[in-house]
Amino acid sequence: MATGTAADPEPFLPRELTSKCNMLVEKCHKDLGWQSLQARVVTKTNMVALACLDSRMMTVLKETNTAWKLRIACWVASALLLVFAWIFSWWLLLGVVVAVPLERKYSALEKCRWMFMSSVLLSLEMLANDIAGWGTAYPAERIHAIELLGPQPTEWLDFYLPRRANIDAATMKRFGPAGLE
Repeated sequence: MATGTAADPEPFLPRELTSKCNMLVEKCHKDLGWQSLQARVVTKTNMVALACLDSRMMTVLKETNTAWKLRIACWVASALLLVFAWIFSWWLLLGVVVAVPLERKYSALEKCRWMFMSSVLLSLEMLANDIAGWGTAYPAERIHAIELLGPQPTEWLDFYLPRRANIDAATMKRFGPAGLE
């Protein structure tokens, strides 16, 4: 999933980790849908952790909020155009033809951003809990992740890898950092 330049992983998060987490998040939400994702991300702990990463993550948060507001504006505009087309002229329905695809575009952008934020939070938890050797390979990043999330956070791990204790070592090694023996 392309997330755009503003959504590039933060400097201290290994790109390989965020990339693998992003693939896991995409796969999971392709099967489950993404409707509940926003509610999972928007908690005090998660939002503070995301906001503390750096200014680029703040840009992602602002883009997500803007996309949501523009979606609402498109819905309101569509409803008003339908009413005005009924009252004044059917030509106003052409505005609905513009507003609905715009709303879908903003919806896709918003979905992309929520999935990216979920990937970042999952990456932080994988570092903090040393899943698949990520914390061992990146000890300074692990310390930073623990500072952001607290010791032993598992909310995202429990959601995306609920049966991680049953995953065989070979599969876990493939999910780990490249070059880790």
